[in-house]
Amino acid sequence: MTQNNHCRAAELVSYCTHSPQHKTSQKRQCLGRLGESAVVAYCESKGWRILARNWRVLQGELDIIVQDADCVAAVEVKTRRGMAYGSPFEAITPLKMQRLRKLLGIWASIHSFSVTRLRVDAASVLVNHDDTLKIDYLQGVFND
Repeated sequence: MTQNNHCRAAELVSYCTHSPQHKTSQKRQCLGRLGESAVVAYCESKGWRILARNWRVLQGELDIIVQDADCVAAVEVKTRRGMAYGSPFEAITPLKMQRLRKLLGIWASIHSFSVTRLRVDAASVLVNHDDTLKIDYLQGVFND
């Protein structure tokens, strides 16, 4: 299921103004945080509970973990300033999806979280020239 949402980047608390002294990697981190904050706001507007953000273990990282009723989902967020390098969803390869699913299983076992289902969702955030954000959300791109 694809769902769209639009908002202004300036509405999000974590928005970075990209000061001139920022290096390219810092700008990418700010852009990523902006996208993740937008997706967190989107998930909360759906009534989902945010369980974790940027959860890390040696095997990798999960951007956002949410609870949607009896289901826990790992949300992979890809944020871009344009389509020059293709759709943000194209950056989520089948190998990446397998790793996300494995990481979600590790998270669930560490936290003794018993739910009926686990799933992996994907979110694409495009920052437009006028600083509006376009969020496309794919639910259940990898289900348990």
